Amino acid sequence: MPPADIFISGFGDSIFRHAGRYAEAFRAEHPERAVALFPWDAHRRILAHIAALPASQAVHLIGHSYGAHTAAEVAVATGRAIQLLITIDPVGRRGHGDVRAAVQRWINVTARPKSWNRQDLTAALGGKGGRLPHWLADAAYAAPAHHQQFTALMRHAPSGEPSAEAVLRARWQPASP
Repeated sequence: MPPADIFISGFGDSIFRHAGRYAEAFRAEHPERAVALFPWDAHRRILAHIAALPASQAVHLIGHSYGAHTAAEVAVATGRAIQLLITIDPVGRRGHGDVRAAVQRWINVTARPKSWNRQDLTAALGGKGGRLPHWLADAAYAAPAHHQQFTALMRHAPSGEPSAEAVLRARWQPASP
């Protein structure tokens, strides 16, 4: 059974669609996978979506900006093991509980551009990193990209390490015919 890949977008994604465009392209490339997209403030809807999944179906949470904090909160609140948590340049000031215990694998990617733009400044003012203990992630990368460059952040692969995108794609492959 393919995993449920649940993308959670950030505050400005309703306008800019950074994570939304990526999730839609991922869904088109992987029609066999159960891909869903939610806004950062849809906690209850995300929890209901996960509760409706078969218990045997793996769950992947991929969050960007405020959506990364929501993904961590959902991972703790759902009460079921989350196979993969990907937090992309988390922003927020909320607490989360024991994220590390709620997930089997966690990848955090932080934007570290050479120069800042308006969205990098907005992320910083919004509480970049916040209270999310990203240093406890299995892999924590700093990528030379801006906050809004979701695809570049997903594809950043430090020397000798797989990108968050490569890990997401590899977590389930359909059986060969």
